[in-house]
Amino acid sequence: MTLIFGGAYQGKTNWALHHAWEGDSPRIFCCNARSPHIDPEADIINGLHLYLLALVRTGIDPVDRLTELLPDLEGKIVLCDDITCGVVPTDAEARAHREAVGRALCLLSGRARRVVRVFCGIGTQLKP
Repeated sequence: MTLIFGGAYQGKTNWALHHAWEGDSPRIFCCNARSPHIDPEADIINGLHLYLLALVRTGIDPVDRLTELLPDLEGKIVLCDDITCGVVPTDAEARAHREAVGRALCLLSGRARRVVRVFCGIGTQLKP
């Protein structure tokens, strides 16, 4: 798995397509904050932070679910917005979401073959 994370609108998808994806047109699955499901057939999972929000909203432990999904993520590119920086939200759901994203990034970066942080369209490899 390749994990690519960074702030919103920083060029993660573009970076993934030009620097991490090898082959023809990849099948991209875009996560949704209303649906706690991921397409295991997709090559690229985009918006993992939205999937995690859906899990938080349904009361499913995000780290437990991601641990179960690790075999399905093998060989895939996973894109996630980093929402763990800045002012801590006062809303309980937003805090739980922020914590879920932080824990998920720790779990996935430990298991990923490659970890890249994208800022202003520039990818910095944290784990080559």
